[in-house]
Amino acid sequence: MGESKSEVLSLVPDELKPKTILIKLPSSTESILKRMNETGLEFPVIFKPDLGERGWMVRKINNAQDLAQYLSEINVDFLIQDLIELPLEFGVFYVRFPSEQNGFVNSITGKEFLFVEGDGKKTLYELISQRIVHDCNGIF
Repeated sequence: MGESKSEVLSLVPDELKPKTILIKLPSSTESILKRMNETGLEFPVIFKPDLGERGWMVRKINNAQDLAQYLSEINVDFLIQDLIELPLEFGVFYVRFPSEQNGFVNSITGKEFLFVEGDGKKTLYELISQRIVHDCNGIF
């Protein structure tokens, strides 16, 4: 969090990461399409802020129209990456204290989208409350 994704990715060997380019603002749709072409990136691709966190402004971009829309909304430098569609995604949290030369992996977490399945009648609050009571066997 708060670190440049492009700087972190520069430490990873090319064969272990998706093809990635850094787009510095200001930029135009035409110049981005040219860079994508020069780099061999083709739609669909993933756009993500270089300094984002927790999925903010991460989008699948399918065409030049999506690109132009994203460019109208983003106000920070961003990355374009090959879209890699795999069934699982994991976050690896690596920690290194400034006074130490090496760090360690603190956690590896599977990423899943949250969802709530309702009955069409109860509010979101009621559904969540009902689930908490059920999962905690009435502790609350």
